[in-house]
Amino acid sequence: MPGGSFYDSVDPWVYSWLYYSFMQAEEDKYKFARSMAIFQGSFANPEMARNINKSDNPTAEMDDEQFEAVSEYILAEDKKEENKLRKRQRKLLLKQK
Repeated sequence: MPGGSFYDSVDPWVYSWLYYSFMQAEEDKYKFARSMAIFQGSFANPEMARNINKSDNPTAEMDDEQFEAVSEYILAEDKKEENKLRKRQRKLLLKQK
């Protein structure tokens, strides 16, 4: 962060806020410069630009069978948790009587 006598007389909370604002602005500048470099490089080598963008935003790919298997697994786990909760509630109700 730039120095100066102004920052010496500022409250620590305000200084922290100024520091984090400064760091966010620097990060925004970096992201803009990086995306502009990827954009300009995409004219010379479009495949490389696609690979860089994919590495920044990975996606999971699966076919329908895998998706169904994962969905069934998640639903089964949910059902198990629900049954455990119901058993606990029954035990609590029996104890209260």
